[in-house]
Amino acid sequence: MQSTQPTQPPQPPQPAQPTIELLYFADCPTYMGALEVLQDALRRAGMSGATVRMVCIESDADARRHAFYGSPTIRINGRDVVPMAPGAFPCLCCRFYRTPDGGWQSQPTLEAVLAALQSQSPEIHQT
Repeated sequence: MQSTQPTQPPQPPQPAQPTIELLYFADCPTYMGALEVLQDALRRAGMSGATVRMVCIESDADARRHAFYGSPTIRINGRDVVPMAPGAFPCLCCRFYRTPDGGWQSQPTLEAVLAALQSQSPEIHQT
């Protein structure tokens, strides 16, 4: 007698996790704040288990090699969450981000990071 075990439907392939990087220089006083924003965005996007690759930039040569436009910089799949203006040049420096009300702050907004996550991984829905 044959066993008639119910068969499981095939599972859809799991989407690949995006490559997430936080680039900074060691003496940057604000990169930990950017990491907190990034972790909050990942949690809201249902990706709290995603790996964040921390990249320490140590010199102007490193900055040029990594196309680093200031600390902190967050990239999703190699794309800056807040793209730089044309004519910007890589440097070992602090970076500031425009806020929705026209001010400035030392890390990207939560909304900018969530938008970047969603544009790079369309299956992400924020909670």
